[in-house]
Amino acid sequence: MQLPILRCVLACFMVNLSQESAANEDDHRWAVNHVWETARTGVHSDPLVFFSEMYLQKEAGDFTKNSGRLLLSVPAWTSSTYDTSVKHSLASFYSTRQWRTRWVINYIAPKSQWLLSLGHDTGVQTPKLSIAPAVFLGIAKHIEIHKNHSLQLSWGQWWGGQVSERPCLDDYDREYWCPNLTAWTERPVMTSSAVKYYELKYQWQFH
Repeated sequence: MQLPILRCVLACFMVNLSQESAANEDDHRWAVNHVWETARTGVHSDPLVFFSEMYLQKEAGDFTKNSGRLLLSVPAWTSSTYDTSVKHSLASFYSTRQWRTRWVINYIAPKSQWLLSLGHDTGVQTPKLSIAPAVFLGIAKHIEIHKNHSLQLSWGQWWGGQVSERPCLDDYDREYWCPNLTAWTERPVMTSSAVKYYELKYQWQFH
């Protein structure tokens, strides 16, 4: 009687230097690792092309960075922190008719065990908020050390995606931050730093 094979993978060392790691980035890396493991074990021996991320939406009110992390959530109406009786609609300031698309496509060569990733984010443009287009590049390599021991090195980064804002003006041309009508100089800083990750993983598989 042959016992079923039990495969265990021990991730003994993993480094993640990205402080922006969000659900989408985690999903991308999970998809890459899953497909790569399938290809590496011989289920697929031909080169593979697959999408690890596909996003299509008309963003209005809620805006995300190219990593998928929430950047800004704007209410439909706002009132001044200085005078709550003053209310304004923000719908026309933070909406767009254009679709925002973001995707990451991957090419994996099982024989050489190299993987390349390419992505693009169209960004978004509204009267008061803009997110510039961005490009994603990634590369990964699987190195067999021994029959049951291997190293996996991967790197990925978004370029672009700069965030810019424009103030609201009152009748005296004074500048305010639109979401809560505070002084423009007191608005919160929204970072647009590059989203990237480095990963080194050691795997020990045993049956």
